Amino acid sequence: MVSGWVLDRDTQQPLAGALIICEKDTLCQTRTAANGSFHLAVPKHLSASKLIAVLPGRPQVQQNEEDWLMPYIPHYFTAGNNVTVLLRRPRMILGETKLEAGETRTPAILGYLMRQGAVPPPFPKIIDIEFQAPKTKP
Repeated sequence: MVSGWVLDRDTQQPLAGALIICEKDTLCQTRTAANGSFHLAVPKHLSASKLIAVLPGRPQVQQNEEDWLMPYIPHYFTAGNNVTVLLRRPRMILGETKLEAGETRTPAILGYLMRQGAVPPPFPKIIDIEFQAPKTKP
């Protein structure tokens, strides 16, 4: 039995609905409760498998429309009791977000999340500015 909590790394708030998946068998999974807690019975033949925590979702607009947060980055962790997993939600930037220790963007996990209905991030917003030549005096 694996148990623990999934929290937002920055705010330390619980993340309800986060998905906990066994890397070697995606049928072995659970979701976190409203308080961020989870319990997962991992079969003996999967006991050496790493687990992945992720909260599928959309990017989120902050106070300023220009300030977006990306979806949470999937995070590997080792099975245990009372495990605390901290998920990070990076700011939207052009290019690839640099991954930190334990984070992953493997095609297998991202493909699985897409099949589960997670929405990919939108393309960065690029604003077109129309050039207006200065008016000259006749």
